[in-house]
Amino acid sequence: MEYTKQFIEDAIEGGWKSEYANYEVDTLTRKQGDVVGVWFYWSELDINKFAIKKTLEILESEILLDPLAWKAVGKTRGWNGTAYWRSEKAEMTPHEFFMHNFIEVLFEGKTIEQALEAISK
Repeated sequence: MEYTKQFIEDAIEGGWKSEYANYEVDTLTRKQGDVVGVWFYWSELDINKFAIKKTLEILESEILLDPLAWKAVGKTRGWNGTAYWRSEKAEMTPHEFFMHNFIEVLFEGKTIEQALEAISK
């Protein structure tokens, strides 16, 4: 899970926040075997003014499907310029290019970890 964890850390460093949460990242850990996710923690007051702890969990699969996470990773890793997918007619941003490469490696039957390793080189 080295490459998955690094991808998530790079996304957070690049400024990614889930559309579901406007809170700071509290923990990046493993849970349920090899599943990696981000956990957001915060407190809110209930109707009686008592603090209630709340948690939002976002798993790797949700993060890897978020184009804003890919854009943030590109910012962290210094992806810039214009990329071309298979021909000069398919112009795209670098983060779109790497996301397409990731999906193509998955399509070849590789694991998420292997696909992230392939785009990390």
